[in-house]
Amino acid sequence: MASFFRSPDGCSIHREEKYIAVCNSCEKSVCMLCMILHQGHSFTDNGQALGVYKGKLLADGLLITIQNRGRELREELDRLIHEMTKTIKDSKKANMDKIHTAHHTVKRRHSQLNSLIKQAKAEINRNNIHNVLSLYNNINDAIDGYNTNSQDTQIDFQYYKFIAGELRKENLEEMFGKLEAEVKKSNQENPYEYVEPARTCSLKQDHADTEIMCQFKACEKGIASICPFKEDRAFLRDNTGKDIKLIKESGKVLRSLTTNTKKSDVAITLHRCGIGRFLGLQCEFRQQKISQEIFQEGETIQTIESVNKTLTNGNKPLIVSPYKVRLSQYTGDIGVVNWTGPNQGNVLVFGTYGTLKYTYPHKTDVTFEPHDITFDSQNQSVVADAVSQLLHLLSAEGDLLRTIYQCDNTPWSLGYFGRGKLWVGQSDGTVSAIRYKFSTDKR
Repeated sequence: MASFFRSPDGCSIHREEKYIAVCNSCEKSVCMLCMILHQGHSFTDNGQALGVYKGKLLADGLLITIQNRGRELREELDRLIHEMTKTIKDSKKANMDKIHTAHHTVKRRHSQLNSLIKQAKAEINRNNIHNVLSLYNNINDAIDGYNTNSQDTQIDFQYYKFIAGELRKENLEEMFGKLEAEVKKSNQENPYEYVEPARTCSLKQDHADTEIMCQFKACEKGIASICPFKEDRAFLRDNTGKDIKLIKESGKVLRSLTTNTKKSDVAITLHRCGIGRFLGLQCEFRQQKISQEIFQEGETIQTIESVNKTLTNGNKPLIVSPYKVRLSQYTGDIGVVNWTGPNQGNVLVFGTYGTLKYTYPHKTDVTFEPHDITFDSQNQSVVADAVSQLLHLLSAEGDLLRTIYQCDNTPWSLGYFGRGKLWVGQSDGTVSAIRYKFSTDKR
């Protein structure tokens, strides 16, 4: 009787029947007698229907609760991943900044000690012992700062100080000789030598317009500089800087020159007198310092050095940390590989009179670490990015035309031969010879 309800009016046919129900077929109010006489009448148990509907509401509510909780968990997970990524990046940047600061501090103190040593040696040679006394405090302060200022710049070598009772010429010469030897040794044992970081990149891109001509192993270290000599050979300098090799595309070494080329940046160029180490850039006093040294068979025969052209834009230096400088053989433009932070940097191209032509990439917050730049006869340039391991082809205005090749390892150096032919030196000592498609080259 759960489906029947009491009606004050009763059934419309059988007035004496007060309990009625709604028929599912004809939707009329009928009583029990109507049900017996009309077999087509049927009714629903309201209690059972209410229970089914209540169960459905509970299931829907539980599903909505689960969905909302899943959304909250996903948002919380995304937030945690974002915070962890930011923490890792901030920690990496802080460590890199600390290393760069320590490196510059060591270099500055090396220069200060070398300058003081040179002054003192000159006074000793003139037998001006009393003039050495005037350098007493400066020298001791420099040595104290060099050895004890910071753990990041400490170098473990014997501590030499001046003692007033020992200021005789032979004692001074001995002390300065030992100190000078240790400073030179610590310079050679640079504690902040560049180490190739582990890099990951996406799936290798396919470049249909680029022909891979050959690939060969040139050395066990990374290729730091490439100087094209003939169509199938070039001079290479590896990362050790101990020698320069003339190598064919087959990988055969035709010639080797032993020389000390361990500088912050040395680019090999051809010269009528021999092979040149060219264009080392420094940013002292916001100026461009270009030096050129020519040598033949390992012997230095000519040195040229000049300082000119202010490379600044208002009060902000354009160049933060110059890594490489390259000269266009077609226009005389100067390309500077400029590092601004961990996995960040850009290339700046200047005209022959020092006017800035363009900077690439245009945005400073892009993850981009250039390692070399070269120029072709169409006034285009190719830039090697260490992060993506891609070669970027730029227009004369510094806009990205396309990428032309992706290396298996970090691209360290580029050498342009003409007619779109390019050698790419990689961090594992491998050289890839490629040819990219463009209009007819003059060379």
